Amino acid sequence: MLLGVKPLIFKVDPVTTESETLVVGTEEMPPGNKIPTHKHLYEDEVIFVHKGSVRVTLAGQQYDAGTGATVFIPHGNWIGVENTASEPAMILFVFNNLHLNNACEPCRRVRVRNSRCPHRTK
Repeated sequence: MLLGVKPLIFKVDPVTTESETLVVGTEEMPPGNKIPTHKHLYEDEVIFVHKGSVRVTLAGQQYDAGTGATVFIPHGNWIGVENTASEPAMILFVFNNLHLNNACEPCRRVRVRNSRCPHRTK
C-alpha cells in the first residue's frame, strides 16, 4: 500500500492474516516524511524505530527516537511522527485491533479503498 512516498506495509491485520485482535506493520519514512498528529481513541500503539531516527510528538511533548528506540502510545493520546533526519527511517508499528474501524477513519478508508491517505504528507 502506498500512502506517502514509500509504502506502508501491513504484515498482520484482518485483511492480510485475518487477525481480529492485532495490527503490525512497517513504514519506510524518507527524510521530511511525516505522519501528522492524530489520535487512536481505543487502541494502544507501540512504535519501534528499526532504522534511522524520528521525532515523535506525544501528548504535546516532542521526543527524538533513534535506532532501537521503542515508543509506547497509550490510547486517547495525540501522536505524530516525523523524519527530521537526512537519512531514511524505518518504523515498525503494533497496535491492538479491538476498535480498528474507529481507529483512524481516513486511514481505514485507505486500507479498504486503496486511495491516498490525507494523514501522510510528502
